[in-house]
Amino acid sequence: MLFTSISGSADKKTLKIIFSKPNIWEIQLEKYLMKHVAIVDDNKANLNLYKHYLEDQYLVNTYTNGKDLLDQLSNTESLPDFVILDVMMPEMSGYEVCRLIKTDEKYRDIKVFICSSLNSQVDIDESQQVMADDYIVKPVKSKDLHYFIEKHSC
Repeated sequence: MLFTSISGSADKKTLKIIFSKPNIWEIQLEKYLMKHVAIVDDNKANLNLYKHYLEDQYLVNTYTNGKDLLDQLSNTESLPDFVILDVMMPEMSGYEVCRLIKTDEKYRDIKVFICSSLNSQVDIDESQQVMADDYIVKPVKSKDLHYFIEKHSC
């Protein structure tokens, strides 16, 4: 027998399968059930830090610019649940990337967080204008990222 029990919860959208022997299917199923987070920041130290904060509980992909993220979105069936965007990046700002995600019918349900050291009301208003789901002020701690993801999880 491949598994010994299956249990789930419709309200939490979880499924737990207990396998009689650990195998590759168990690992693949666990990855399938994990939330997917995409992080976009031109600062590689920030990318590595945020990935370190999240990789134990989430599938994490990192991008150094918004164009790479948008290219990936258009070439995959597996969309991220959350996108964390730096504001000040070369070529395309985080605001512009957010606007492009939120105005595209295929992507608008992705939760987008603007993450910036800019902390004025003007910056927060700009994030609302581009339909960001939340605004995170740098420096970011592990508990901050987990809080915002949990706050916006269905």
